[in-house]
Amino acid sequence: MDTNLTKYFEFQTRRRFSPISNKSLHKINSFLDIERWMLGIGFWDLGVRFWNLDFEVLVELELMTTYYLPPNASTTKRNSP
Repeated sequence: MDTNLTKYFEFQTRRRFSPISNKSLHKINSFLDIERWMLGIGFWDLGVRFWNLDFEVLVELELMTTYYLPPNASTTKRNSP
């Protein structure tokens, strides 16, 4: 490989992966912590919502099976003619 090309690639990688100062790294980390915390709150909220939804669906099914089916309807086996 050409030496100029090698030098160019070395320069590019050195420029791309330049070390970040501690101050900016701390800023980035604290921002990520806040984001992670907010994301956790969001997922927790979503979980509670889904649990509520499941509970409502179960109650709805319970009400449907109690009130909408005729008393002689069997949910486990079909009535043979």
